[in-house]
Amino acid sequence: MTTQGPAAAAPGLRLHDVENPMTRYVAVRDRRLQGGVPKRGGLSIINTSANTTLSSLFGQVRSALGSHERFDAMFI
Repeated sequence: MTTQGPAAAAPGLRLHDVENPMTRYVAVRDRRLQGGVPKRGGLSIINTSANTTLSSLFGQVRSALGSHERFDAMFI
């Protein structure tokens, strides 16, 4: 896992490495919940915690988008 962009200063917010250069889907997951989200091609998973601010979260969503204008779906 790596931390990119605004999340570098935000504790508890980490973005999985994007295996597919084009993110089509974003999943926002709270680490306090049981279970996980399996890695898939085109899926960026953003893990949050009680310390994650909305500005950090949306910064990570923008980072996951990269130069693309939109993605197909966001799961929260």
